[in-house]
Amino acid sequence: MINDWRIKFESKSMYFGFVQLSAYKRGGNTLLAELREAQEAALNLSMVVMSSAVDLGDIESPFGSVHSRNKEPIGLRLAATAKALVYNEKLVYQGPMIASAETNSTNEVVVKFDPSTLGNGLEMKPASCPAELNSSYCKGFELQTSDMQWHNASGVIQDSTQLVVSMENDTNAAIIAVRYGYSDWPIASLFNKEGFP
Repeated sequence: MINDWRIKFESKSMYFGFVQLSAYKRGGNTLLAELREAQEAALNLSMVVMSSAVDLGDIESPFGSVHSRNKEPIGLRLAATAKALVYNEKLVYQGPMIASAETNSTNEVVVKFDPSTLGNGLEMKPASCPAELNSSYCKGFELQTSDMQWHNASGVIQDSTQLVVSMENDTNAAIIAVRYGYSDWPIASLFNKEGFP
């Protein structure tokens, strides 16, 4: 669609910004999570940016929970992308994007992020942080083991620039993948300090 519009508007250098879908319907499946993942594939095209609304689901909206009544945050996020990319302002305009993930010697996953998306560092919002723990430890993560099963996991911020994710249940199986917020109504807790999820 993006390439088609660029052809029709006769502008190969046209910027595109889009909103990644927000949380929708609390419950068990991952169809919307799969669609969010497909949306991210558009970021492989040049001059395309995404603003996440995953934290803005509105369960009480009369228009459906995916259509949040709180439009201001996503408007500000889209405006930040335009300021940064179109007007060349030096500012953070998106949330933390994974650069790499590696298993360490204690069978945890160390997740490192693209420095341009970190801003002043990582932080956890209280949506999933247990009250008795500090705000750098939160849930919403999953680790996949070599038996192809996904397991609940928790993340801990280290040095405000990386995350260490560990399984909540002990297993000897090798970890092969990590994911975060992979449900239709995910726990959205990981942000940069500029407020982008």
